[in-house]
Amino acid sequence: MASKNSASYSSLPQSNGNGNHINGNGPHKDGSKKKRVLIIGAGCSGMSAAYAFSLSPEKFDVKVYDKAPSVGGSATSYQLPTNLEFGAQYINDGVQGCSPVFFNTMKMFEETLGFKASDVGMQISFGKGKDTFWSNVFPSELVEEFKGDIKKFGKILHVIKSFEPFFAVIPVDKMLKMFRFSPSFGNETKHISSAILERVFLDPSMRLFEFSEDTLLGSVPHMKAFPELARVYGEWKNAVIKNGNVTVESDCEVNSIERNTKAARAKGGNILATVKGTRQESFDEVIFACDADSVLKILEAGSGPSWKEKKVLGNVLYKWDVTVTHHDWDYMCKHYQMTYDEKYNAKRDDEDSKRHFNLQRRIGSHFTSSRCTKMILHKLK
Repeated sequence: MASKNSASYSSLPQSNGNGNHINGNGPHKDGSKKKRVLIIGAGCSGMSAAYAFSLSPEKFDVKVYDKAPSVGGSATSYQLPTNLEFGAQYINDGVQGCSPVFFNTMKMFEETLGFKASDVGMQISFGKGKDTFWSNVFPSELVEEFKGDIKKFGKILHVIKSFEPFFAVIPVDKMLKMFRFSPSFGNETKHISSAILERVFLDPSMRLFEFSEDTLLGSVPHMKAFPELARVYGEWKNAVIKNGNVTVESDCEVNSIERNTKAARAKGGNILATVKGTRQESFDEVIFACDADSVLKILEAGSGPSWKEKKVLGNVLYKWDVTVTHHDWDYMCKHYQMTYDEKYNAKRDDEDSKRHFNLQRRIGSHFTSSRCTKMILHKLK
């Protein structure tokens, strides 16, 4: 279950030179031998870590802090108005679903929390007008314009895979310039790691899309739509705290982290956290389950990041997208192509393209006649 630009990053205690963690496994001032763990962030990665720790209450005491008013990170949901017909009672915002390769997430939702994800086909489109419209459902003229870049992109994906450690720190926009793609052949997520882009095409455990050298995306991928995420995370929180060794606190911002300092050791641990501005707490280990910018900010306010942490975490640019949820059909039609139109078809006469064109004609006719207004998620950069 993927959270937007969120990553689990563990800051492990250092050794005292004798192969033992400083205060990591020894008795604390209260006589307990449990390892005390702080998790910063209560999104999918933070809650996953907390759930794993909750299964060993005899070994760990865990606190999960998140500055947001509720758990879930960027995965939130809202109840829809009952006086309008949207065909659903809620809408998920920020995160809507995932690839079926995340089998363990689906299994936990269903077997542990009692929620089942729905099967969907993910159709993608953007732009308006012959020069900018693109869809993964049928080949458009934009595909014809960039057919050379698309074929090259497929080869470059394998180059990135072969040298993944290097490309992990190269953002997509710089990678495109490096391999001399057309200036207008770009990616809206240009600041993400090139290695992440490669993985959504080639990594068996992360793959979202099937690459096609003819159309860029080879098919409408089979995906899973999440159930109501507010309820899912509510049940997840209950499961995490059930065994009594994990506490989850919202509206609780961690301001700074000191690691292996004199002040931290004086408190009886390796980690000294300043919480809500003034409160100080001691831990043995810390897991950063938040975005890279927040990790660096917290470390810089404390004992400071290492040069490796600065390099790796500083390479990830985190952006908060503004998402406006509305059902203004006229507005969307003004800025986006919302229905099928033959004029966008690529000039292709092969049987596969004809099949896609004919299918879209039938779907478009049904969609227009049904006059069905859908809830729209409109992302503003």
